[in-house]
Amino acid sequence: MTHFLKITTLVFALSLCPAWAGGDGWTSHFAEAKARAAKEGKDLLLNFTSSDWCGWCIKLEKEVFSQDEFERNVARDFVLVVLDNPRKEKLPVAVEKQNQSLRDIYAVTGCPVVLLCDAQGRPYAKTGYRQGGAGDYLKHLTGLKQQRGERDAALAAAAGLDGPAKARALEKALSVVPCHCLTLYKDELAAIALADPDDISGFTAKVKVGETANALRVLIHPLFTKRDFQTALVRVDTYIKEKKPTGEALQTAMLYKLQALYMEQKFDEATQLAEEVIAINDTNRPARFSSMIKKRIERLRSKKSE
Repeated sequence: MTHFLKITTLVFALSLCPAWAGGDGWTSHFAEAKARAAKEGKDLLLNFTSSDWCGWCIKLEKEVFSQDEFERNVARDFVLVVLDNPRKEKLPVAVEKQNQSLRDIYAVTGCPVVLLCDAQGRPYAKTGYRQGGAGDYLKHLTGLKQQRGERDAALAAAAGLDGPAKARALEKALSVVPCHCLTLYKDELAAIALADPDDISGFTAKVKVGETANALRVLIHPLFTKRDFQTALVRVDTYIKEKKPTGEALQTAMLYKLQALYMEQKFDEATQLAEEVIAINDTNRPARFSSMIKKRIERLRSKKSE
């Protein structure tokens, strides 16, 4: 659970850039923000933004974050961290590396994404742009902060339990956590697997699907952006060989490969792979997407033969 925190601490141990940036009360220094939050008994508000090109990010900044009402009141509960990904402005190298590392760690692929985290950096709520201005946004954050209390109460209850009952209490605690951030709760996930080795609820299997999706998103998304589908195919095959996912996690990995084959217009291979995905389990999300791609290929072939 502390591995991802060590990474960003190391990055900033080498940084000489100013600690506080992004406007009044905001910092770009993740490690310092955690230290301050722990000292002052506050939580973290992480703002993953793209300040000079993302329309919704610009609206969120203008309508909420830059408003006096927000700045006056939010500091009671949160240390504010801006994690920018601009296109025009050049960030200091250490900040750019940190922000990319944190996007990978928290599995953030879009923007704006606002995560509420405890002082250790463990997320318990996710939001983004909302209409209504600063006042409504502050009320929204207050509501989301209650999820922290729900999480902590369930974790405390789990401490006194054993076996499947402990697993269910821990699952309740993690039910408020954004699904793409569950892997940051490594100690709790290990405790669930130990308390319920048969995975009666299917929670562990669900987490493994998320782990696969997050890992491949980091590996594959940049290649898809560059349209380097050949390298993407190799990386998916390597991931499957090394990690040996099963069930829906395997289907999720295969779906990334299927998309790459489709983009390469390797329709015969794509159709075969889609059928293999569906054969594993024809009722889940990877199967539905595979079926959709297979039908799309059939339509393309039908138009071509006309």
